[in-house]
Amino acid sequence: MSKENVVSIDQNYSDKLADRGLWHPNLIAQITYVTQARIFKKLTLQNDGLDFLEWANSTDRAEVRIEIRDGVSKMLINTDRFRTQRDELALSGIAAKYGLQYGEFEDVN
Repeated sequence: MSKENVVSIDQNYSDKLADRGLWHPNLIAQITYVTQARIFKKLTLQNDGLDFLEWANSTDRAEVRIEIRDGVSKMLINTDRFRTQRDELALSGIAAKYGLQYGEFEDVN
């Protein structure tokens, strides 16, 4: 006899990138693993069609942003941070896997 793994799925979660403020867990895990950063900001404005998530390093400087605005999903990478070519390729691969536009931003100081 084989055992089946039973997984309970939260009724509030769908397989969308972000749904009612809940982000796709694999996306979050993969970005966190590559950046070795923590989630710093989260914003959901359902009336405005905006979902926003940002990872930051230990000095609270942004590393990566994911945003969905007006139906357009983007991953933005901070160009003022050093990352290896391997990490850059990993992040661009994650963006491609989840159908995110891949872009860059800089610190505003």
